Amino acid sequence: MPVDIVNFLIYNFQFFLVAFTRTMGMLSILPLFSGINVPNRIRVVLAFFLSYIIFPIISQMGYELPKSLGDFFFLLVGELIIGLLIGFFVFLIVSAFQLAAQIFSTSFGLGFIEVVDPLSETSIPTYGTLLLIFATMVFIAVNGPFLSFQAIIESYKKIWLSNIRIETIEAAAKFIVSGFNAMFLIALQISIPIIGVIFIVDIVIGIIAKTAPQMNVLNLGFDVKMVLGLILVIIFIGPILTLMQDVIKEAFYKIWHFLKMF
Repeated sequence: MPVDIVNFLIYNFQFFLVAFTRTMGMLSILPLFSGINVPNRIRVVLAFFLSYIIFPIISQMGYELPKSLGDFFFLLVGELIIGLLIGFFVFLIVSAFQLAAQIFSTSFGLGFIEVVDPLSETSIPTYGTLLLIFATMVFIAVNGPFLSFQAIIESYKKIWLSNIRIETIEAAAKFIVSGFNAMFLIALQISIPIIGVIFIVDIVIGIIAKTAPQMNVLNLGFDVKMVLGLILVIIFIGPILTLMQDVIKEAFYKIWHFLKMF
């Protein structure tokens, strides 16, 4: 009897470790939970409790665990990669707004004012931080943390290391490439209207410089573009927030579609 209990505990602990590895991979890169502002111990504790909820579910799915320690290690590596893929795709979509801010901040002369981003731990323009904060708030508003947790559970219904084939790897690669494409497309959708207005202002300033060469157009243009850039961000913040909500929901829809491919 004690031997059966020990085997039962070892069997369930292996499933718990599998669930913990995939969940930890997602939390280590998922917006809101990644970055220097969230201590590692918080992520570990959260992954522990989420895994405690998940592992009884996946233990009843009929998956077979590897017999050897080496195969089990490769299983954990695969679980980590799957969790990273799910979190990284959401991270790309949220980072699109930061990229958009970097693009249009340079156009009106505020690209040199940078602060440290707590997620990527790099220096980004101040508008990038502002949009990133808004994107994180929208991520919470659309139940992004719950949808991410649901995506992890759904991924166990579709993806297991023994089911992975060459076609699976190709689908995962296309999935990540689509995330990069969406990131640049969203960034351009946000930044092009602002850049277009700034471009018109540059043309007007150039005309003024030709017609009134005695004016200090360089300093005048710099001040005008900074003030106009702030006004444009305030004007477009409503549509930008709506776009944030739509694209974050679309990101999770694409995750469901990606999982259904298996």
